[in-house]
Amino acid sequence: LAVIDALVKRMYAAQGGTDPIDVDLSNISFDGEFGLGGIFKGNTALGSIILPSGMTKINSGGFAGCTNLASVTLPETLETMGGDAFLGCSSLKSIIIPNSVTSISGSAFESCTALTYVKLPDGITELNESTFRYCSALPTVTIPASVTAIGKHCFLDCTALAEITLLNPDAVVIINGDDTLENVGTSAAEGTTKKLRVPKTLAEQYQNDANWSKLLKAGFELETF
Repeated sequence: LAVIDALVKRMYAAQGGTDPIDVDLSNISFDGEFGLGGIFKGNTALGSIILPSGMTKINSGGFAGCTNLASVTLPETLETMGGDAFLGCSSLKSIIIPNSVTSISGSAFESCTALTYVKLPDGITELNESTFRYCSALPTVTIPASVTAIGKHCFLDCTALAEITLLNPDAVVIINGDDTLENVGTSAAEGTTKKLRVPKTLAEQYQNDANWSKLLKAGFELETF
């Protein structure tokens, strides 16, 4: 991986730093745990990457600061995403996280300012601190039924976020931190109907919740399903 990291940088420099380099590792297989120990951290030459089958972990800071990284394909064997995994990947447009992932640590996608789509895995139980902080282009998010809590700063300054769907049918998703939802949806286009979508049986509880009710007071409509 260190060799690939260096090669990507040399290829990028050789063509004048105009077109970020695409890397396809799909034909490489691994037996047992395979992680990225921050080897690609800060690699501004990387444009896209397809990660290999058999990979189970992205270590802390694995792709942090890869500012030209626009596309990532994660394998179905991935289980853990470390903190700051894609911190500051300001060109990353979308991410599909496979259901094999059971843990996403804090600030995993913080400051991914081009991110417009994310698919969260069904098995996680918590969105940790600052997971999507400063993701100012993200318009919608669906939070899986397995999630019971959201950490502080998680959606802080997600100013385009105009629709939040909470699938947990059993209880109101707990918000940890007064600023977790601060400035959510504040830059949504004029005329946009901002929605907080929740199970019908929990509507009254969300209306009365000290944190979620802030969105309703800020112009979000409560929609049930």
